[in-house]
Amino acid sequence: MYDRIQWYEKHPKTVTSSEKRKLFDDAFDVLQLYNVAYFYYNPGRLHPLYRELVQEMKRRGLEVLEMTHLDEIL
Repeated sequence: MYDRIQWYEKHPKTVTSSEKRKLFDDAFDVLQLYNVAYFYYNPGRLHPLYRELVQEMKRRGLEVLEMTHLDEIL
């Protein structure tokens, strides 16, 4: 069983530094409730904000598994 969480209400180019801090804190508050977080993305289209989000979650001690192909999902 898994929960699909969508974070992106704004285009990443429009996120301010204070909004980014809140996004990262909110993401951490939710993701820390799970043993592992799975992050699916298209490597050719990943905005740097999302790469930074994943790195920050890992820095905070969360296990984040990155997937780039649909067949990697369960």
